[in-house]
Amino acid sequence: MQQPSTPSSHGAGHHPTILTTTYSVFHIIMRTFGTYPNYNKRTRPLAYLTLLTVLLIFLLFLAQLTFMFLQAIVHQPIITVLEIHVISHSSFVLATILGMVIFTLRSKRLQCITSAIAQPDSSLDKTDQFLLKLCCHFTGSFLFHILGQFATVLTVKVTAIYSLSDSFFGLQVPAALLSSGMIIILTLAIAIRATHLGITALSCGILGIRFRRLTLSLKHHRDGKFTQSLDDHLKQHYYLSHLVHELDEVLAPSSLIFLASDIVVVTTLISYFISESVIEAPLGLFVTQGLPDRVTYIMYGIGAVGMLVTRVTASAFLNDQAQSIVPELYEILHMQGSQDSNLRMEKSVNVTLQRLRDIPVGLTGWDLFVLNKNFILTVLGLLATYLVVVVDISSKNECSLEYINVLSHPRANTTVGF
Repeated sequence: MQQPSTPSSHGAGHHPTILTTTYSVFHIIMRTFGTYPNYNKRTRPLAYLTLLTVLLIFLLFLAQLTFMFLQAIVHQPIITVLEIHVISHSSFVLATILGMVIFTLRSKRLQCITSAIAQPDSSLDKTDQFLLKLCCHFTGSFLFHILGQFATVLTVKVTAIYSLSDSFFGLQVPAALLSSGMIIILTLAIAIRATHLGITALSCGILGIRFRRLTLSLKHHRDGKFTQSLDDHLKQHYYLSHLVHELDEVLAPSSLIFLASDIVVVTTLISYFISESVIEAPLGLFVTQGLPDRVTYIMYGIGAVGMLVTRVTASAFLNDQAQSIVPELYEILHMQGSQDSNLRMEKSVNVTLQRLRDIPVGLTGWDLFVLNKNFILTVLGLLATYLVVVVDISSKNECSLEYINVLSHPRANTTVGF
């Protein structure tokens, strides 16, 4: 892929260096888990072996979680919160497994695409360069958040249960050891998801900024303040749109899986926080609904909401900036007369407008929907509706428990009028 020519300018800044470094960190993490294999014949078997090992560890986590669930429901008649815990953790890990496999099969072109995205663009001014650096630091902060979350959760949990024992497939082992292993596995899954999100958000931010700069340049061209031709602007927009479509080919399937899983996790966490005050249900010592687990779930909830919001917002920003050229193109058509010299220009503009109508520029959910502003409203509406339903059901459950307590009281008959 060759980038169309752009106007030269001095002082392009150092953003390519920080972009390349940030992408390299994400690539190294992906290779560590085997999800971004080096396509060298010598190292490819090792990468797939690493991926297989990680997947087996995740499957072991799911098996132990299922064992805990079956063991708990034998002694616990109320299983609502148990189901919430199991759905939240198992759906997160299962989606991670599926997303890893699909991402591995499609990641061959990712390094080439990210290299093209990180190419220097001399048309970016100091504000754009600052925004690029901000994107790099923001996406890099995901990793620091994971480290902080892991250290906090592990310390709180181990401190609370260090002297207790728990069951590992029927064998009694120290509870701190078992819970630490489960937390480490969950942290690995979060790290994979955060790295995938980092690549997505960083790419969306960079491409969105370049689309924004292109639109401003086209506006200057329309006002006669810039010498770059209209054809160069249209070619540049096509090139950036092509990069977005190439990126979407790699990320769309795994993004759909991770996005759906994030929504499930957020909704189950809503159920947990609403129902925890009226239902007690232990799940081994890994999840008990005590204070350590409330701290864990609060941090877990913040991370899940943050990942969902970041993925949707970054993708919507990219789509919005890619479509921002449309009003400028219509303005150009309106300003031009009907001379023969303008017919070629008008045809080029109409072709670009038709392309943007037929093929929206942005990341998709495996071509099922476009992650744009309308999708943000859809997700917010879904979460709001679910919240109303859960609150209504929880209120009825509280009323039912109070009614049962009243009936079980010795003077219940006179109280309720029987």
